[in-house]
This record gives sequence, C-alpha cells and structure tokens, in this order.
Amino acid sequence: MKKLLLISAVIALLIVGCANKDINPLSPATSITGADGNPVEFDPWNDITGQLMEEADSVGVDPEDEASWIYIHFEDVMDITSTGVKVEEADGDPVAYTMEWTVSGGQTDLLLKPEDNLDYNTTYYLRIIGAELSDIRGNLLDQDFDWFWWVFDPDGVGGETPDDDFGYPFATFKSDGSDGDGPVNLDDVYGPWLSSGIYFLLSGTPTGYIWTDVDIAIDIRNYSLRKSDTTWVVVGADESTIDATTAMLLETNSGEVVELSDVDYDDDTTSTEFSRLVLKPNANLKPGTTYTLRLLGAIADDVGIKLDEGNYVAYEEDFTTRCCTHDSSEIADDIEPPYVVGWYALNSHFEVEFSEILDPATITLSTVYLSGETGVLSVRTEAGHTFVRFTTSDGSSVSGWAYATAELKDLAGNRKGSTSSHWF
Repeated sequence: MKKLLLISAVIALLIVGCANKDINPLSPATSITGADGNPVEFDPWNDITGQLMEEADSVGVDPEDEASWIYIHFEDVMDITSTGVKVEEADGDPVAYTMEWTVSGGQTDLLLKPEDNLDYNTTYYLRIIGAELSDIRGNLLDQDFDWFWWVFDPDGVGGETPDDDFGYPFATFKSDGSDGDGPVNLDDVYGPWLSSGIYFLLSGTPTGYIWTDVDIAIDIRNYSLRKSDTTWVVVGADESTIDATTAMLLETNSGEVVELSDVDYDDDTTSTEFSRLVLKPNANLKPGTTYTLRLLGAIADDVGIKLDEGNYVAYEEDFTTRCCTHDSSEIADDIEPPYVVGWYALNSHFEVEFSEILDPATITLSTVYLSGETGVLSVRTEAGHTFVRFTTSDGSSVSGWAYATAELKDLAGNRKGSTSSHWF
C-alpha cells in the first residue's frame, strides 16, 4: 500500500508566524508517495516549485532564529542515517547544519538548523539527493513527473543521478531586514546525450525497413538547470553545433562522405519530433550497401559542454540498405559484391579468379599485386568470371603474399569490400 511522503511546514510555526516574513519559507506543500518494495516517488512540478519560490528570499541568518531553520515532514518511517539532505553555498561548498530527526506514529520529521551564522544577502542551495535518501525499507527517492509532454523518469528505479536529485535555492535577508537577492544560477554540468539509437524515416514517419530512399535519424537530448528552482530539465542540444560537419553519413567500405540535402535538428520541447536529428541524403542510397552514421564530439549544449569532450568522434553506427526504394520504383538486379573463387600459380605468374565480371577500370597494380614484386597484369573472361594474371617483371618465380583488395568492383558497381590474400 502506498504511503504519503510530505514535505511541509510545521503546523505550530504556521499558527504562530504565518503572517511574519521572518518564518523560513522552505516548507512547501509537497507530496511524495512511496510503496512497499518500490522507490519513493516525487512530483516537484505539481507540488513544490511555485510556493517555494514566491518567498525564497525570506530566510534568516541566526542559528537561534526559527527563520533560518528548514522543516521537512515525511509521512513514512525514514532511515534517519540517510545523508541525502544537504545545504550548500552556490559554488557547491557544504554548509554545516545539524539534523534533528523525530520518528513517531509511522511518520518522520526532520529539522535542519545552521551550526553557524549564515551570511547576509546570500544565496544557498537546499539539495535532496535520491541516491542518499530512503525509508527504512531501503526504497530510494525516485522522481516520476510529466511537466513536459513526456514522462521524465518513468523507470521506477530510485537513486539515479540526476533523474532523482532535486533542490531549491533560497536567499537570506539583507542586514537591514529587507529581502535578499534572488537565487543565483548554478553551473550546468551535464552535456548532450543520445536518447535513441539510429532509426529511419519516410516523409518524416519512422519505418522499420532500410529502403534506399530513407532519411536517417537519431535523438539527442540535454539536461539543463531550470532557472526558477534549479531542478534538472530535459532540453535540446545547441542547434548551431549540429550541421553536415558534425553529423555526417559515410559509405562504410570506401569511407566516402554521402552528400546531404539537409541536416535538421528539432530543439522545440513542445514538438512531437523534439530532439530528433535527421540526415537527408541528396540522392537515394546505394542498394545493398553499408553506411555509417558518424557524430562528432563537437556537438554541444548551449553552455558549450560537448557530446564527447575527449574524442573527435563521439558515436558511430552502421546500417545496410535493402535492394530497392520503398515503392519498388528502383530495384537493383545485382547487389552482391564480387569475391575470390580461387588462386592459381605457375612459375613466373599467378592468377586470381573472381565470382563475376569485374569493372576493368578497377583492376590495377594497386588492387591486384604480389607483395614486394613488380609485374604486369593481364585480364580475361571465362564463363562469366574474371581472371586476373600477375606476371613478375623479371620472370622470377612467384613467391610471397598476393593480394586482391577491397576497391575492386563488378559491372554493377558493387565494391568487393574486403581484401583477400594468398601465400605462394
């Protein structure tokens, strides 16, 4: 049965001082639910943000002043050894608070008091860390909310960073008793990340088949700090860092870059295509051909954190096309690459036999050769197979490694794709 975990103001203080601005406002009406065997769940968008931030600059500085205390109430029995509630300065330095836990009637109260005077007119940060806060059953804090059109963390796994971490900035009074300055912006420490593998589109609609006329897509998202309450939100990457120089398509075997008509990225969080990166080839892809989607580490978020800070290439994924377009308007009769059938040697020459007729323009001394030897080539065709003969220039006997390289092609343009070798 689910229990309610509630962060709220101490009732006695509300009665005594609800009209007194010196009462610490860090007491939002916030519901957190938990269940036996499941992580505690939390919904900050619906339950915390607005009420807390209305008076986030009404915190006192004197440890004896109740206006400097922070109250948290849990309608559950919490593990009072938990270390997941902290107060920090804006730069992340810890601020010493005593933690007074009270467990009674299946509920838990936590009272935090500063050990020393806080600074006037200063922003502090109350941080609650999901991986370090649990009830006595060991259920860790788990955020699960839908303040955009998608569910943010629906996996039911508590204690993940940053998914299950949240916190609130607050500012102390000025020394003359007036409000402190508003909360400062903390550092964004998370860079872009891939939220999907590669997938394919026909006129913008996903398809399960890799036709030769598909567009290529992958999703890139980013965590960012929401300025109002410093909770982590999902946003897009910096669109200006995504173009044909950082997101590209290559023919895998040859390494040739595919010409693109467009590289499109949607960073609108309200769009059903939010975070989608689409590469649109300028012409249909080749049938039966392997391609590589390559993303460079230079893709970044709006504060300059890269997709991969340490590597030039951040991500690569291969795929192989089918033999035709989605409507079969273009069908390839031959999509099979040529291969070596056999190697034969006699004194000063060797021959290599291929499975089909090769494009003679691709048969050169750099594609068929004997290692360390100069020679001449001759070509003949028998029964639909190409035979290439290599004869040593000085008439010496063939000895060593012979090679037929990946650049050889058949008459349909299918590239051999791998290098074959034989020892004579």
